[in-house]
Amino acid sequence: MSDTRIIFRQILPNCVALIVVASSVLVATAIIIEASLFFLGLGDPNATSWGTMIGAARPSLRTAWYMTLVPSAAVIATVLALNLIGDALNDALNPTRKER
Repeated sequence: MSDTRIIFRQILPNCVALIVVASSVLVATAIIIEASLFFLGLGDPNATSWGTMIGAARPSLRTAWYMTLVPSAAVIATVLALNLIGDALNDALNPTRKER
């Protein structure tokens, strides 16, 4: 077997699932980090972000707690969806987990 054939037939199919799962977790982590930085006020003040929306509602948290509910739920739902999609793709693409 040639080296190219070994790479494409043996190594690459076993790595695809790992790459997909790692990238979905990295994107979810990036969303959380971005929202956290914008919540702390370290992002661009002119950019719209879920973290900016949560941070803007911080002063009125005791009286209007629902203003933080929608952006917080959006962050949680997006991160959860990305993790579930990554897990489902891992189940579908991982050759070692397939039933024989």
